[in-house]
Amino acid sequence: MRITILSGSPRNKDGYSIIKEIEKVMSEIGNEEKSKKVKFEMIDISKMNVKLCTGCMQCFSRGDAFCPLSDDVRAIKQTLVESDGIILISPVYALHVTSAMKLLIDRLSFLCHRPELIGTPILNIVTTDGGGQKPTLSYLKMISTAWGGHWIGNIDVVSPMYFSKSVYYNSKYAEKVRNKIEIYAQKLHSHALSDTNPKPTIYEVLTFHGLKSKTFMQKADHDYWNSRGWLESDYYYPVQVNPFMKLMGKCLDIFIQNYFRKNYLSGNVQG
Repeated sequence: MRITILSGSPRNKDGYSIIKEIEKVMSEIGNEEKSKKVKFEMIDISKMNVKLCTGCMQCFSRGDAFCPLSDDVRAIKQTLVESDGIILISPVYALHVTSAMKLLIDRLSFLCHRPELIGTPILNIVTTDGGGQKPTLSYLKMISTAWGGHWIGNIDVVSPMYFSKSVYYNSKYAEKVRNKIEIYAQKLHSHALSDTNPKPTIYEVLTFHGLKSKTFMQKADHDYWNSRGWLESDYYYPVQVNPFMKLMGKCLDIFIQNYFRKNYLSGNVQG
């Protein structure tokens, strides 16, 4: 079992400590259940060669293989695609992820057009000195789902209240976070080990249908979705979707199709 940690932190401090706790829990589960050994790979984005996106749009219009930039992004993407589970972790910087994390997400934005991490369980973690965790985690959840991943949860850690060396340490809060770490580490391990595709949430189903809008804008996107049979499907893979979720998805499909026919295909929108 291969778990990839995508770290946006410029230093190995609080977030690194949280990751080590998760690794410990998952390794212990593997030993107890005599399941596949868990292999962890940390990608420290700040130490990788990730160049600034120039906005040339080649990855959208032709495919990510046509990106003119030569750096580590292709290798990072391939590692993510081959992973059994992924952890996205970043400290909160100005109510958002760090610049390193955002830069890589920008460079991988084609994954929001042509998802490749289908069904891969993704756990999101942020650390903060006091605030901003809600919008940061909301953003990471959206990205995790747009990449095609199966979002399994968020963990937010207010560092001064969690780490005992701080004068603001709160034992009850720390215990609550430790319990959360244990629960989500177990959940990540279970999903990463499973041979069956996870049942999508309504958030994931609606994201799937919403991403179909990309197929009206770029031929590369349309061809990608069409080749996988996604244009007429309820989700990325055969799965039982409850009638309400299916209806919501179909309604969104109809709205998107009508919107693009009216405003783009008819030429009403000026570029």
